[in-house]
Amino acid sequence: TIQGFCFPWFVEKLMHRFRPLYFEALLHRDIGWFDVHDASALPAEVGEDLDKWAEGFGNKLGVSIMSTSCVIFGYALGLYLSWQVALVMTVSLPILAVGAMAMGQAMMEMVMETQS
Repeated sequence: TIQGFCFPWFVEKLMHRFRPLYFEALLHRDIGWFDVHDASALPAEVGEDLDKWAEGFGNKLGVSIMSTSCVIFGYALGLYLSWQVALVMTVSLPILAVGAMAMGQAMMEMVMETQS
């Protein structure tokens, strides 16, 4: 699929740009910062941070764009085909959004609980 090809390619190009910028930012840190952080752990820290960025820009960004476009297209199709369906969607979408937010919050609390 386009999403399966384009977003990983985009992330790879982005990480090639971020690596030198991240390293340059590390070099310009205050001297006291290196007293607090272990210099031998910096490559692992850089790798972990860039992996988190890559994960966020890769599949998660693609899925969120796809989901948002499906909701917008579905609402527009509902308006076009039948305004009654669009009216039902207008009433039900905020309820669904509140439920999704509550579920996301509960999942974040479970993740934080298991990590600590």
